[in-house]
Amino acid sequence: MTAPTMMNDSSLINAAIFSMVHQVAAAAAAAVFKKGVEKLLPPTHTIFFLGNKHDRKLNIIMGEVKITSTSMPEKHVTLTTSHWVCLMSIRCQINIELEELQLYVRSVARAHTGDHYYISVTSGYDCVDIRHFYVPYGLLCDHVCPSRNGLALRLDEWKHLLKLVPTIYKCHPELIIAEPSDKESSKSAIPIHDKQD
Repeated sequence: MTAPTMMNDSSLINAAIFSMVHQVAAAAAAAVFKKGVEKLLPPTHTIFFLGNKHDRKLNIIMGEVKITSTSMPEKHVTLTTSHWVCLMSIRCQINIELEELQLYVRSVARAHTGDHYYISVTSGYDCVDIRHFYVPYGLLCDHVCPSRNGLALRLDEWKHLLKLVPTIYKCHPELIIAEPSDKESSKSAIPIHDKQD
């Protein structure tokens, strides 16, 4: 006799949850009708696929940006809001470095974005590498080594990401709150360090 009561209790709980979800959906629909679509809060989860091959998935959840390889899911990098803001503040510099690398003016350019994350552009690879670095035990802080936690974006994926930036900002305004203006970013930009081979 206990089993049917449990079933009835769980079905009552499910019915109550369904009723609450329905009430919330009705309230949201009423808000859309009264205030207009532009007044709604942006979504908290967005997914974009980058490049021609769509091998890189850009997943944004509440201000955290995760870029993952769809063919090799263990290859990924997760950027906090501050890392994303830093990356976007030096995107023009990264494009300049990419042009110089293609002209063979420079071999490696690397920018530190905080918390041991570096953005690297290396000749011969035609990609923008976003990677977490670490300091091996017993070495000084300036002897950083790349970890496996990171991902390289091919040039078409990098360009596609830059084209998506306005859409990303529209969907996730929390990612632009702290981004400096172009004048401020040129004054306080993170220097890109040369590593000549």
